[in-house]
Amino acid sequence: MAVMARRRRRGLGSDGTQPVVTAEEQSVVDPGEKAKQEEEEQRRRREEQEKAKELRRKERAARDAEEDNRLRELRHKRREAEEAACLQRERQAAVREQIRFAREAAEAELRAAKSEDAEESTGEADVAEKKREAELQRKNKKESEEKAAKAKKLASETVATEESDVLKSQVNVAVLGHEGAGKTSLCAAILHASGALNDRDLAKFRKELAAGLVEGEEVRREEGAQTRSARLTLLDVPGSRRCLPQAVQAAAEADVALVVVSAKGRELEGALKDTGGGTSSLLEQLRIASGLGARRLLVAVTKMDEVKWAQDRFAAVVALLTPLLEHTGFKQDQVAFVPVSGLSAELDCKKAPWHTSGKLLDCLDAATSSCESRSGPLRVLVFEASKGTSGGLKVLGRVEQGVAAKGQSCVLSIGQLPCVIEAVTAGNVHSPSLLEARGGDTVELQLSGGPWAELPPGAWRGAVLAGAEAPVRAVSRFKASMDVLENPKIPMTAGFKCVLHLHAATVEAEILKIVDSTVVTSVVVVVVVVVVVVAVVCHCCCYYYCYLLLTVSC
Repeated sequence: MAVMARRRRRGLGSDGTQPVVTAEEQSVVDPGEKAKQEEEEQRRRREEQEKAKELRRKERAARDAEEDNRLRELRHKRREAEEAACLQRERQAAVREQIRFAREAAEAELRAAKSEDAEESTGEADVAEKKREAELQRKNKKESEEKAAKAKKLASETVATEESDVLKSQVNVAVLGHEGAGKTSLCAAILHASGALNDRDLAKFRKELAAGLVEGEEVRREEGAQTRSARLTLLDVPGSRRCLPQAVQAAAEADVALVVVSAKGRELEGALKDTGGGTSSLLEQLRIASGLGARRLLVAVTKMDEVKWAQDRFAAVVALLTPLLEHTGFKQDQVAFVPVSGLSAELDCKKAPWHTSGKLLDCLDAATSSCESRSGPLRVLVFEASKGTSGGLKVLGRVEQGVAAKGQSCVLSIGQLPCVIEAVTAGNVHSPSLLEARGGDTVELQLSGGPWAELPPGAWRGAVLAGAEAPVRAVSRFKASMDVLENPKIPMTAGFKCVLHLHAATVEAEILKIVDSTVVTSVVVVVVVVVVVVAVVCHCCCYYYCYLLLTVSC
């Protein structure tokens, strides 16, 4: 009995073993332990949430730093452009000074000749000597006048050439194409052919391109190329599908689209195939160029040296692309095909005598000469903006129509902010400062007014600067008529999430209501619908062209 009593006091059974406690008994016996476990689980979840927040903060900081680096590089390029313009003005001043010195020397010699003629001697020897000296002076005077006339003509021709370059219209060319087509090489060849790039710089660029130092996922802006009627800004767009937003950005700025395709092997056919069940990036770029209003299209068939400038291969490329271009909205009179070789900088078609439609630069000149500036109230499409000096706002954009002049009163579409243009600076290397900017010019404007909201640099993209007499109204919902060129994987219904590209703006949107739909053809499903779209970020403005990239938002 004493043994059993001791076992009961120790919590043991009658046989000396530990009694079994069920789950229900354990929950009754240890409520504090359960609360401690729940508290530990909550603490662990809070730590995971804090770590996720910290990771997102670091990613935002990295993106902001990358954007700051890009802005610094852009300011450095503009500073170099201003220095080049200043050097050019100094050279012109030196030429004018030389002309003035030559004129003064000629006048001094003429005065000396007249004074010597007045002091003629009566002696025959002196008379003969005077005659010889007078003849020599007249000869020297004639030579001096001829040199002065040549210098004056040269200076006037130089000034006239520079003035004609300044008066040329500014045309943006979006260089599109599939991966590996040779877009960057072709841009370098165009710069070399127009005199903006010498042989040494071209060879250096080719080495960098071969080493992979030129590749990237941002739009490369190449300035300096020009034709007889326009100054060109080449917007080199990456060809991968994940860079379609950059293609939208370039097409929004461009007047002319230059599509680069490869004639080598089956590269073009492979680029036109569906990848992962979706449309190829080349077709998407063509749709973007057509939807955002490119007025002319040039197709450069590159790598012709790889196929020995074969006419049948060029004809096969033309036959393959012509129906696709017509389907995306380009008429035959808006399209020109040109055989070239970008890597070897052969743009003159000398090795393709069968081609009679002109060289690439001639086709670019014909395309740019048809890009006339639009008349009407001032409309400046904003690409980016940053805080300027004295609390102002510095805006980089493109004058779509009208005239932007210093002292002009304007309204910025974000928040309908009144402002005044304090300075107009050209956005290219040829003319760093302007009295006014007209349709087609890419400019940098210094604005005063505000107050300006503290927004990240990319938030201003897509805003419109308009004249105070005819401002642009910003909206959050509007009706739109769309052509659905490809059926999305998820049916388009009310509540469909998509990405709306409206000129330079990119915003998330949602379809509220489908009013009507019509099937146009049975071969390619093209549905015309009228929808009401609500922009999640409402800093876009209803103006010019829009392109709806149907992507499902997760």
